Amino acid sequence: MNINVSGRGWHLEFVSPARRLFRRMPFQISRLLLLARCSTVDFGKAILWRMFKLFALFHLVETLGVDPDLAGMLVMTSLVADAATDPLVGGLIDGLSRRGWSYRLYYLVAPLIAGGVLTAFFSLTTGGWASSWQILIFLVAFRIAYTFSDIPANLSAVQIAEQGHDATVIWGMKKGFAMLGTLAISACVAPILRGQGGRFEPRNLIIAMGLLTLVTALAYVLSAGALPTARRGASGRAAPVALSARLQAVVQNGRLWMLVGVILATGVLTDALGAGMLFIGQNVVGDAAWSGRALFWIAVGGTVAIPCGSAIALRLGRVPTLHAALVVTALAAAAVPFTLLRSQAIYAVLAVYGFGLGLTPMMYWAISIDAVAPAARAPAPSQALSLSLMSASVKVGGGLNAALIGFCLQASQWKDVGVGGAPRLDLITLLTLCSVAGALIALGISVRLNTPPKCSELKLPGMPPT
Repeated sequence: MNINVSGRGWHLEFVSPARRLFRRMPFQISRLLLLARCSTVDFGKAILWRMFKLFALFHLVETLGVDPDLAGMLVMTSLVADAATDPLVGGLIDGLSRRGWSYRLYYLVAPLIAGGVLTAFFSLTTGGWASSWQILIFLVAFRIAYTFSDIPANLSAVQIAEQGHDATVIWGMKKGFAMLGTLAISACVAPILRGQGGRFEPRNLIIAMGLLTLVTALAYVLSAGALPTARRGASGRAAPVALSARLQAVVQNGRLWMLVGVILATGVLTDALGAGMLFIGQNVVGDAAWSGRALFWIAVGGTVAIPCGSAIALRLGRVPTLHAALVVTALAAAAVPFTLLRSQAIYAVLAVYGFGLGLTPMMYWAISIDAVAPAARAPAPSQALSLSLMSASVKVGGGLNAALIGFCLQASQWKDVGVGGAPRLDLITLLTLCSVAGALIALGISVRLNTPPKCSELKLPGMPPT
């Protein structure tokens, strides 16, 4: 019911809900299109991350002939070294943001460098000149370049949230594009692994990574044009907060550290089953195409989780949705050893596993916007410092996950398929136990996220009283 006032007086006008929605539709569509364009960066970021996560360890073991234990340690070392630089990169981005620097520079340069370094790493062959130290240099160089692509992409969600978008909608859109990138990589797995004669050829991996680097750069460029403009001099109206004060605020942020615990448990253990799919298909099932189909259905489950998870989170809340995602992941992972690998039922189980695995990061990144909200209200921007801690946790988790898979490969005698080609369940059982344990540990940590934050977590030291 609207009251319209004109020169002839006033009168009542009934406006139906459908008509009111139709009037607002152009505005809502334009906001969603802008949000979608900002989120294309996650499509490119997912390509870089999934190619590294799926093929770095595989390339070391299958192409370079590195021992699985050593290969896992090399990948873990590169990720831990990268994680140590994340707070430095976050502090650097915070300082440059105060001087009016936009994230567009990182968007235009960093993904090209990261993709080029990863392509060069996949170009290494068993020529004998590539020592462990040289391999480690390639891995660390890629990880640092990826950091400059990763932190600004995550931090852009905070900027978008400041413009009035809901955190669940933001991360639902971002994770939707990320899952599209994961689907694209899963579709490339079978062609990469099956060369002439059905054997893996390293050149297929090199060509695919070169093409995917160009796609990644295009996604970043498209997103860079939709970023909010830098607010030059906006922080100059208040006294800057010292770095020590910002570090103290990060240390005192209990919700942030609980999210870090969830990320570590998920990254180290829960993702073990998904990260080991290449080895299961190549050496346990004996069919490289099986790995592609398995990863595809995991990605399909993660893609379905985006709209369903967003609807559930808007209805029930983000923390309960995170709990449900972890429970679903644990149950689906526990069902894998009891399902025949060559049956169609395994793909349904993996799709449910992918549903929980895709919904979990979407929820903890959506919760992170609330966790870093005190940093957003500081006189000097320190959101990057808080988010860099979460990004570092993702990388440490990924590194420890690679070392864990290397240990599982070594402990399960993964190349022994068994008499008559019968699949061995040793590797699958180990990876399943890791995934279930990780989901339960993350669930135990996330229960405390419902606890209201303390007063000391609501403001930074040095901030004026509210």
